[in-house]
Amino acid sequence: MASEATTENGDGQSLHVPREVLLVKGKKGFGFNIRGQVSEGGKLRSIGGELYAPLQYISAVVEGGPAAEGGIKSGDRLLEVNGVAVEGVDHQKVVELIKGSGSKVKLTVMSVTEEEALKLEQDSVQTSDMSDVKSVPISVPEFEKKTDENGKEYVVYAVQLGSHMVKRRYREFHALDGNLKKQFSDFPFPPLPGRWPFKLSDVALDGRRRKLQDYVERICSVRAIFECDLIHDFLDLPSQHQKTSKSAVSTKKALPSQLDLQVELPDGGFVVVNVPGHSRTNEVYRTLVAKLGLRQGSMDHFALFKKEKLMYVKLKPDEFPHKLDKTIYLRKWVFSSKVERRLFVDPKAVDLLFNQAITDLKEDSLKVDDELKEKLEQCQDKPKDFLRLLLEFEGYNTLSFPHCPCDARKNGHVIVKLNDQCLALQACDQKGKVEDQEHTFEWERIKQADEDIEGECFMIQYSRDGKSPKWIKIFSDHYQYMAECAECIKRNLVDAV
Repeated sequence: MASEATTENGDGQSLHVPREVLLVKGKKGFGFNIRGQVSEGGKLRSIGGELYAPLQYISAVVEGGPAAEGGIKSGDRLLEVNGVAVEGVDHQKVVELIKGSGSKVKLTVMSVTEEEALKLEQDSVQTSDMSDVKSVPISVPEFEKKTDENGKEYVVYAVQLGSHMVKRRYREFHALDGNLKKQFSDFPFPPLPGRWPFKLSDVALDGRRRKLQDYVERICSVRAIFECDLIHDFLDLPSQHQKTSKSAVSTKKALPSQLDLQVELPDGGFVVVNVPGHSRTNEVYRTLVAKLGLRQGSMDHFALFKKEKLMYVKLKPDEFPHKLDKTIYLRKWVFSSKVERRLFVDPKAVDLLFNQAITDLKEDSLKVDDELKEKLEQCQDKPKDFLRLLLEFEGYNTLSFPHCPCDARKNGHVIVKLNDQCLALQACDQKGKVEDQEHTFEWERIKQADEDIEGECFMIQYSRDGKSPKWIKIFSDHYQYMAECAECIKRNLVDAV
């Protein structure tokens, strides 16, 4: 082995030297994630002077978990699982080996340099052609309530592909989503509807059915995903379906090569953009801003939105805007007054900001007192002065979410408010009637803010004087959007310095 193997990384682990680690599963698992190629075999690569087939690698380590305590580091290469060599083995099989280990797993890993890790990860990117997109006649036409042997009610959703139909529970959709993300780790999967801790009404269940239909339509439109074994198992298709799918299942008319999409601007006008038929949000947005003439420095501070229950929600980068049965809106994507002021050098950005403010005032989503209203009326022909007045107003650039449950309240709900100063939880009853109590958490106190996919909630961890940090979980249909807003605010705070 090359002499490089005697060197150490910053954590004292020898580089390029295989080492065995025995992990005992904790309450939240073994405390690590892996990534790597989705297919068998692959080109040999040199690591520390030795040739290896593609290796799965540690992509994340949970702080304080079994893996972290065992010395596993992000970037470590995985050579064996319980004595079974996994060099050149595909991602799904390695995951199954780890999952089948029970309460203990023995790993053989090897540390590499940061430069090697970056190059190896670039080489291991999945090679499935995710651009091969077509429309597939799959739907979730109905849901049905059933009762198990213990008298407990549950819901199944019918999934129909052509004349073939299966019925699946929500947890089966959730498991499929998790397994697909492991197999196609670089694909931007659409979000599943959130898991709800309370009994859902028929109206809410039908809303969930529509979201599940959107999910399966979008993932099955990608040929590489539609033809994988996970989808076949989920749909209970014959094993030879992949070979006969063209004749066994009739498909809808293919999308045209180009589409005209209409986007509503803040002033109420519309712009039509011509994009490829399979374009996702990011591609549509780039085409739009180029047509509008928005400067490159302003691009990150606007985005495409849809309206859900009177609330504007930012489109996910992986969504197909042409599949939405809703208007697409262009709106600002900035929470910091300092960052917004910097956009004043771009005339087009000023025009968009000014017209959005006018619209928000008219829609009453931005409420100001009579004194400020009078000042604003005096400078409606001076957009920058108009915006400067609003930037000094406390409620400007504050986003409020619909009321929802929170584990910090045993009775009642909370209204979540976000701006660049703090996250606020306004107490209210279960119908949204505001109560006197409100808790605010300045961003300096918030150690972590993230979405919990498994628990389907937005969660924050905040510091407390003389006590250990504490978690708060917020169970909202918009939990993923809350996390995205928090991430945007963090970027704004850095940019504003």
